[in-house]
Amino acid sequence: MKNINKQMKKMSQILSVLAFFCLSAVEAAEMYGKVIPEQPPGVAQVKSAANAEGAVVELVYRADIKRDVLALRQRGGERQYLYHRNPVGRYPAVPEITEAIHWLTPDSFVCVADGRLNSYYTLYCLQAMDDAPGTMHVWKEAEGCVHFRVEWQAQEGRLIGSWEGKPYLTISPLSRLAAD
Repeated sequence: MKNINKQMKKMSQILSVLAFFCLSAVEAAEMYGKVIPEQPPGVAQVKSAANAEGAVVELVYRADIKRDVLALRQRGGERQYLYHRNPVGRYPAVPEITEAIHWLTPDSFVCVADGRLNSYYTLYCLQAMDDAPGTMHVWKEAEGCVHFRVEWQAQEGRLIGSWEGKPYLTISPLSRLAAD
């Protein structure tokens, strides 16, 4: 009986420590994703063309967190910082890789890069949930890497990767597939 009580007490301690770390991590991630910078970020390093509503996705540097993030700038100039709903609070930008941003549909865009040895793509869908002012959720629908140089183009709501002038890969967002 003593052994069982000891084991139960030890297990309870372990679970309480684990719960504390999980709660701390979630709270920190939530805050990380929703903090609005006190100073406006610098000039956009990469930005998309405007979509049908006049919104532009841009990759900007935030000095407060010392990293690049994606932001959605509305036609009127209002900026909303994008972050993943799942995992909570993670900013989606990969600044070392992102070379171009293309809209595919009014609510989905893709970040791409065509390097010498590897070409990358990450497809995001905007989610209209407003947990905090100045932020917007995005869902990562697809991401991948092709191990050679691919030229990326957005055509008719699809991302087309061409290799040696011929279409090699076509990617469509879920919202586009639902419409077809």
